[in-house]
Amino acid sequence: MALVGGFDFNQSKFNRATQALRQVGSNIKPFLYTAAMDKGLTLASMLNDVPISRWDAGAGSDWQPKNSPPQYAGPIRLRQGLGQSKNVVMVRAMRAMGVDYAAEYLQRFGFPAQNIVHTESLALGSSVLHPNAGGARLRGHGERWLPGGPVVYQQN
Repeated sequence: MALVGGFDFNQSKFNRATQALRQVGSNIKPFLYTAAMDKGLTLASMLNDVPISRWDAGAGSDWQPKNSPPQYAGPIRLRQGLGQSKNVVMVRAMRAMGVDYAAEYLQRFGFPAQNIVHTESLALGSSVLHPNAGGARLRGHGERWLPGGPVVYQQN
């Protein structure tokens, strides 16, 4: 894995690779699917890929997560939801495991608690998190890996 921090350190000391927080989008889904399976779902579990509409009192409107593209397949297996990055299936998996459980599970991968939203929109990657720490833990079979290693190429 490589990180690129910016164009010119002399012009800007802000390292976008390690200091910028951005919405992670679908990059969060493998971590949340792992949590769902830890909670008892399997890759063969069936979830309903149909539109969701829920009243959000805080926003004063319906919350309607959508698939991209906006196509729905009806009942599908969890593995299809993951493979096709189905937002609605991820929300349903989040409901099955519980939002608080999912948020706590993300902390095991090194995601900071203060950046994790405790709402169903977490399933869509709405939090500003740093996915590299979690990705290293997934690849490391659960072991925590700290950043490091040789610099292969550095342009001055």
